[in-house]
Amino acid sequence: ESIIVFSDYLKHDCFAVKTFLEAARTHLTENRKIKIEREIHLSDNCGSQYKSRKAFYLLSSSKVPTEHSYFGSGHGKSLMDGEGAVVKKKITNLIKSEDALIRNASDCAAQFPNNVTRSVHQIHTTHPPQAIRTVMVVNDIQVEDVAKTSTIRGTQKLHCVRSTGTTGIIEGRTYSC
Repeated sequence: ESIIVFSDYLKHDCFAVKTFLEAARTHLTENRKIKIEREIHLSDNCGSQYKSRKAFYLLSSSKVPTEHSYFGSGHGKSLMDGEGAVVKKKITNLIKSEDALIRNASDCAAQFPNNVTRSVHQIHTTHPPQAIRTVMVVNDIQVEDVAKTSTIRGTQKLHCVRSTGTTGIIEGRTYSC
């Protein structure tokens, strides 16, 4: 299942990432009845979203054991990148063709009707498996006060960090494999 999050919050910071992940986690546990015991996050090397002292603090306070591995810039293209490209292309084409008025995140989300988002019940039929695309709008970003956290030296050399179960403490490796 892919989860697409639209938001009017345009800062793209670690607080937005944490809030989007929490919305996805809630969806998976409540709607899909999945018990999450561990999370593995894969991303690019973007400092403000994933490798800042604030992002590390938020990762350390995760409710489940969490590991985050970073790809170098321009590397690690994956299904998520393809999914994002499809969504962006559809919205761009709608705007260019003037077939839709896109004013905010809710307008974007409205462009993905039920024929794109399939329910679990529709997947368990005699038809070939179909991907589920869940679309969410998340605008209430939870910004936390993490002013007391200190910078970690050598952050750019880290390829993987993980929570330890103690808020404010993470482990890091220079290689993720």
